[in-house]
Amino acid sequence: MDLVKDVSKKLDIDDKKVIDKASEHLRLLQVKNSNLQITEYARIVICLDIAASHTDTAFNQGAAFQLLGYGKEKYRKEKNIILRVLNVNQVHDIRTICQSIKAINSQELEENATKMLKDFKVSKDVTDAHPQYDAMAVYQTSKMMKIKVNEEKLIDASHLKRMQWTNLKNQWHRWLEENKITLKNFSRKRNANNGSANEVDTVEETKENINPKVKCTEASESYEDWKKRILAKAHADLKNS
Repeated sequence: MDLVKDVSKKLDIDDKKVIDKASEHLRLLQVKNSNLQITEYARIVICLDIAASHTDTAFNQGAAFQLLGYGKEKYRKEKNIILRVLNVNQVHDIRTICQSIKAINSQELEENATKMLKDFKVSKDVTDAHPQYDAMAVYQTSKMMKIKVNEEKLIDASHLKRMQWTNLKNQWHRWLEENKITLKNFSRKRNANNGSANEVDTVEETKENINPKVKCTEASESYEDWKKRILAKAHADLKNS
């Protein structure tokens, strides 16, 4: 317990809940697998990391790497081993990932990522619920929305190794390029689901986006007259709805 407190201080952790939870994880780790080939010091640091994430407390992984003399890959590998032994591995979905990375416009990011993931799974006939897909949907959507996110946290949430993550990223990039998927795909779906209030926005699109096959009620009606009439009707429908 004294060693846990000592390591906690070095990582600037003073929350008693985190320290107590980490100590509990360490005791359980000893009972479940005393022959684990991970140093005691690394176990303490990683158990503090796990305890912090489960209590929604900030944890400085960079300081942890420096303290252990670890690179990101070695740290992630040993953390995944300890998570499996403890059986406390959290299964991430888009919502929990967006919450954990604390991104700006989190709700819009979640909505767009959810739509992107649905399209990807249908297109690729994916039926499993592995968190790699949720994490990548958040990553690709954040890039489209120009939202800065911590990619390391997304890799952790994906439960993939760096090489696997890079391969998945390339696969999604090809899919997005081949299908010409942009944010407009998702905003159109959102407008379609929101009813007549968004029909006004649709009518106000440029002339090139209006279906040229639409017939006017009068052959002599100009485009501008037609647009005014449709807008007036849309506003009237909106007021009466």
